[in-house]
Amino acid sequence: MSLKQKLHLQKLNANQKGSDNRNWRGGISETTYGYVYARCPGHPRATKQGHYVMEHILTMEKHLGRYLAQGEEIHHKNGIKNDNRIENLELTETSEHRSFHMKEKHINNKIPQVRDNLGRFTK
Repeated sequence: MSLKQKLHLQKLNANQKGSDNRNWRGGISETTYGYVYARCPGHPRATKQGHYVMEHILTMEKHLGRYLAQGEEIHHKNGIKNDNRIENLELTETSEHRSFHMKEKHINNKIPQVRDNLGRFTK
């Protein structure tokens, strides 16, 4: 395919929104940090571009039957950011959530690190 043809396809695709766009993935996307976003237009925590909300927020709000209040955050108990099962989520206040992660960081720093035969750190 020539460069001219590729540019033409990109222009066509740019005008297609939602499920009409050939890059549509059902309104679900995952960030490089591992968080899953779901398309939810009109949600108070939706991103300005694309109307996406973190899936763990939507899961907890559905469980609670209300939107999260200001200062409420969701903690992934097992640390896996795309594991959005309700049994893995815990509703916390911002300060409590930060303390969870500070404790985890402190514990991880105390674990002795071992190097493999190439000098790389192993877990």
